[in-house]
Amino acid sequence: MTDRITRMPCITAIATAFLCLGPGVRVSAAQQPEAASVVSHGDSVSIRLVDADMRAAVHALSRYMDRPVVFSGVAGARITLETQQPVPRSDVPRMLRSLLDSQGMELVDDSTGGIYRLVPKATAVPAQQQGSAFPGSGHQTLYVIHLRHAKAAEVAATVNALYGRAGALGELGARPTASLARSLEQQQVPPHAVPPPVPPNAVASVAGQAAALAGEVTIVPDPRINSLLVRASARDFALVEAAVREIDVRPLQVLIEVLIAEVRRDRSFDLGIDVSAPSTALGKHGNTTIEGKLTTVSLGDFVARVMGIGGLDIDATLRAAASRGDVHILSRPVLLAANNERAEINVGSQRPFVQVARVLPTDNTARDQVVQYKDVGTKLQIVPTISADGYVMLQVAQEVNAATTEQQFNAPVISTRSVETRLLVRDGQTIVLGGLIDQQREVSQSGIPVLSSIPVIGGLFGRASRRRNETELFLFLTPRVLRADDDVDAATGALQSRSRTVKP
Repeated sequence: MTDRITRMPCITAIATAFLCLGPGVRVSAAQQPEAASVVSHGDSVSIRLVDADMRAAVHALSRYMDRPVVFSGVAGARITLETQQPVPRSDVPRMLRSLLDSQGMELVDDSTGGIYRLVPKATAVPAQQQGSAFPGSGHQTLYVIHLRHAKAAEVAATVNALYGRAGALGELGARPTASLARSLEQQQVPPHAVPPPVPPNAVASVAGQAAALAGEVTIVPDPRINSLLVRASARDFALVEAAVREIDVRPLQVLIEVLIAEVRRDRSFDLGIDVSAPSTALGKHGNTTIEGKLTTVSLGDFVARVMGIGGLDIDATLRAAASRGDVHILSRPVLLAANNERAEINVGSQRPFVQVARVLPTDNTARDQVVQYKDVGTKLQIVPTISADGYVMLQVAQEVNAATTEQQFNAPVISTRSVETRLLVRDGQTIVLGGLIDQQREVSQSGIPVLSSIPVIGGLFGRASRRRNETELFLFLTPRVLRADDDVDAATGALQSRSRTVKP
C-alpha cells in the first residue's frame, strides 16, 4: 500500500503533461517531441518528420526548392511525413506541395519577386494575375513593335499621353545602357513570335473596356529601326499594341497643282490706246474662247472666264494669254505633301545690295563695302489637312518679290506681294486667290531744248508721256487626294499627258 501511494504523484504528473500537449503528441522519457529529420544523401533525400511543427517542416523542405519560400502568420499545426527509403531530390517540391495541400495551404509563384509565397488556399491568387483580366498578365516582358509609317518618337509620346503615363525614356542613343542591353538579351520577344497565351475574349474586349494600364509600362522609341521597345505585362502590352496599330496607319497624301500668274494692264497717255489681242478659240472642240482687250474688262471677269473653263483648258487658256503678253506665268509647280505636313517651294534668286560703303584712309585708296543679299522670286508654303468627307483644308502662305525699275540709294526697289490664308477645298476643285495689285507710273518728257519748255506752245516742239503699268497676281490651286497607289499612278499619268498635249 505504501509503494502504491508513493508512485501516485509520478503518474499524476505524466497525465497532466499528456492533457496539456494534446492527444496527437508522442512524449519521450525526456518529455520532448521527436526532432525533424531531413538528411541529404547526394541526389537523394531521407525525410522523417513525425509529429513535427509545420513551420519547421516547411523550413527544412524549402532548401530543396528552386526559390526561397516566404510565409508568415501560419498556425503551429503538427504534421507527419516519413519516407521508408531515400527519395530523389526532384521529388521534394512535389511532396511539399502535397503536404501543404492536405493542410489547406498552397505555394504561389511570385515571379516578379523571385520567391514562393505560402498562403491559404482561399486567398491564393498568383502575383501575375492580381489586377488582371487573364492569367499571365502580371509578368513583365520586353516586346518590340516595328512601325511601318509613323515615327517612333511621335507614337511613343501619343501613347503615353493617351494613358496618362510618363513612362517613355526618350530615344535610344548610339549605345543602350547595360541594364537595357541585358533585358534585351534575356526578355526580348521576337517580332514574329507568339505572345503569352491570352483568352480569345480578352483582346476582343480591349476596345470595349475602360482602357487602363494595370501595372508599370515603359515605352522607349528607337529611331534607328523606327521601333518601340515596350516593357509591360501581357495585358498591358495588348492595350498598348492595339493603340499603336491604330496610330501607325499609312498617311494620306495630297497632290497640289499650283499656277501663279500675273495679269498685266498697260495704259499710255500719249498713245491713248489699250493693249488688245484678237479672240482666240481653245479647247478640245474649239468651243472655249478668251476675249482680247483685257484692259476694257475687269480682271475679275478674266478670272471668272478662266475658272469657268476647267480642266486642261485652264492651262491652255493661260498659256495663250501669256503668248500675247497679257498674262505672265511666274511659276507652275506641282507639290506632293503628306497629310498635315508642310510643303514649301522657293523659285528665284538672290540679288546683292550694298548696305554700307566707306573709303578707307590708306595710302592706296580702298573701298570697303558690306553687301546684303535679298531673296527675289516666288515663295509658297502649303500645309494640307485631309478630312474624311473628301475636303482638304489648305493653309497657304505665298510671297512674290520682284525688283522694279525704280531706284533709291543706287539700288532697285523691291516690290513685295504676299498673302496668307486658310481655306477649305473639295478634292479636285480649283480655287483662285487674287487681288494682289502692283502699280507703277512712268513720266517722261523729250523735245527741242528751250523751245519745248515754252508754255502753251511748248508741246509743238516736244513730247510728254505718262505711262501706268498695273499688274495683278493670281494663285490657282487644285488639290487632289491620293489614297492608294492607283491614285498616284493616275495623277502622274494625267500630268504627263498634260505636258504632251499643252505646249508653250
